[in-house]
Amino acid sequence: MKTKLETILIRKIPSLAEWQEAYAQITAVDSETATVAVIATIELDEAEFQSLCGDFISNRAWLEEYKEKTLCTEQGWQCLAVTSKTSDIAVLIACEGYGYPRYTAAIEKSVLTEEIKNG
Repeated sequence: MKTKLETILIRKIPSLAEWQEAYAQITAVDSETATVAVIATIELDEAEFQSLCGDFISNRAWLEEYKEKTLCTEQGWQCLAVTSKTSDIAVLIACEGYGYPRYTAAIEKSVLTEEIKNG
């Protein structure tokens, strides 16, 4: 089942902190969002999730099976939602054929959970 969301995906941003800064700057001047379909959700252990959030530009072995499935199509972005058990956020990832999160967005995990319930 695909969950549809509206957000802003940012290309080749190094980390979650830098994504949050860029997001604030973008939304201050532009409110255009992209349609995102969450095709799968992965829950990482806390250490791996923190590693991901600190480094979006490194290849991740666990992304291999999704790198050709997470991309932009005529219907919008096909993304993977990645979170941890204790995190309040989920990172949306589109690899576009690469082994790292080439496009990323962050959303409150409660938004993702609510969309899955209502989706």
